[in-house]
This record gives sequence, C-alpha cells and structure tokens, in this order.
Amino acid sequence: MMKKTLLLLLSAGFVLGAHLHPCCDFEVAGQRLELGCTIAAARRAEWAASAAAEEILPGAPELPQARMHVRLRLKKGTDNAPALSDAILRATPGIALRETVWAGERCFGAVSDGADFMARLRDYLANTLPAWARGGVLSRPLTVRRGYGRAGYVSTPGDMVLLVTGAVPVIWYDGEGNFATA
Repeated sequence: MMKKTLLLLLSAGFVLGAHLHPCCDFEVAGQRLELGCTIAAARRAEWAASAAAEEILPGAPELPQARMHVRLRLKKGTDNAPALSDAILRATPGIALRETVWAGERCFGAVSDGADFMARLRDYLANTLPAWARGGVLSRPLTVRRGYGRAGYVSTPGDMVLLVTGAVPVIWYDGEGNFATA
C-alpha cells in the first residue's frame, strides 16, 4: 500500500512538473521587474539593450547588472520583454529617455519638453501669419517621439522651433485655395 501511494504521488509530481514552465523576473538597478518572460526573450532583450547602448554611447558602455530570478508557473512565459530593455537603457549611465522631433523621416534632435515645443510652434505659426493668409502648416508631417539618446544633448523648445521652421517650409493658405510657401 505504501508503494502504491508513493508511486501515485511521484506520478502526480511528474505530471505537474511536465506542465510547469520557467519564467524570468529581473532586478535592474534596484527596481524589480515582474516580467514573466521566457529565458530566450530575456536574452534577446538584454542583447537589444546592449546593442542600442553601443550605438548611442562611444566606446563600450557600462551596462547595469540585470539579476535574473527564474520561477516556475503553469502559464507559459511571454516571448517579448521590451520592459527589460527599457529598464537596462534607463539605468545605463550617459543614456536618457528624451523626446525627439521628426519631420517626415528626418530627425532634428531632442527637446526638453515635447508639449512645450508643439505649443511654441503653434504660437510661432500664428504670430508669423501673413495678412492675407488664414492659416499655415508645415510641408512635412511633424512628430515628437520618445526615444533614447545621450544625456544632456537637448535643445530648448524655442531653438528647435527656429531649426524646424528654417528647414521645413511653411505653407500658408487662405480660404479661397491660394497658397504660398515661406
């Protein structure tokens, strides 16, 4: 009877063990990340963060240590870990998350505050409006995206307005279909 009970418990343990999946959580710079990702996804995320840091910083950047904690759970781990790459890049000395200004496919650089930049650009277009015009738009679509870059390399919103309006023509229009560029 004891043998059968032991075999039953052992087989139940094997069945349970067959359905358990290893999942990774991380600790980066004292911050705990409950990711639940696969080990392969974690390695890809670490590699991506390392490659991005090497592209942003000159030489070999000093990446923070990412401590892996593996746990078993019934649910499979996620196959993507962008939060790990984000945490590694944010904790890397010399790299900062910034707001970059793009016109079409051209990057003009980073600004300290993207909302302030867009407000100043609208004010600039309104204040330089010709007497005959009803409004004005930039000739290429302008976007502000969050991205990583070297810390400290940012322009003031006012300087970025002058840079963008000097490089991207403004199209002035009236209500009758007439337009001009400046």
